[in-house]
Amino acid sequence: MQQTDDILNILKGNITSRGLKELKIQLVLIQAACVLALEGITRATAGQIASRAIKEYDIEVLPSFTGQIFTGLNIKKLTSHGKSRFVLEYDQLKEIREQTETRCEELIYKLETVIKTFHQLPERITTLQNEWAEIVKNRKYEQELIFQINKEKKKL
Repeated sequence: MQQTDDILNILKGNITSRGLKELKIQLVLIQAACVLALEGITRATAGQIASRAIKEYDIEVLPSFTGQIFTGLNIKKLTSHGKSRFVLEYDQLKEIREQTETRCEELIYKLETVIKTFHQLPERITTLQNEWAEIVKNRKYEQELIFQINKEKKKL
């Protein structure tokens, strides 16, 4: 039962961790768009937003991924001078950023909860290592006894 719970907790932790990583990138992209909007830039390509995120927050993100994120967030898009540009409305971006921060906090709590279930793991590992060492020691002793018994039997 413990092993099944551990596997489920590992899966839950992995899924939560991945989700948190994706939300972190999304949050950085939204923040970069907010900065652009505050600077008075009301229309920006995914590449411009990604470039700002890379410059300001030192993350690696592709413009195509940025476009997918912003499209998924229903940020309005216009075509200007032959390029698709996202409409950067600060109030809308701020609201999305706050919602994303809330989701991040929820996932952080969830991940912390999963991590707590593994706090006893180092102690369990030490216990198992000690048990294994005892098994190995007993196995060697058993082999010595078998050897001694066989040796004595030969003398008879």
